[in-house]
Amino acid sequence: MRALLFAAYFLIAYYALRAVLRWLFQTPQSAAGDVASEGEMVLDPECRVYVLKERAVTRRIQGRVICFCSEDCAEAHAARS
Repeated sequence: MRALLFAAYFLIAYYALRAVLRWLFQTPQSAAGDVASEGEMVLDPECRVYVLKERAVTRRIQGRVICFCSEDCAEAHAARS
């Protein structure tokens, strides 16, 4: 019987502590919105990473503007094409 009560108290304490820690370390709603409002994200076709469009390395290839995360990815894509 004591083991059952101990297990029940342990579970209650575990879930209470988990809830408090989640509440303490959650991201505020205003900070979460700031990332999305920073700018448009584009996909690098070489390494498949998303990068902010204003920070991307751009190249015009066959009349299309393609965005890359770095010069290395742009060069690798040009060598492969």
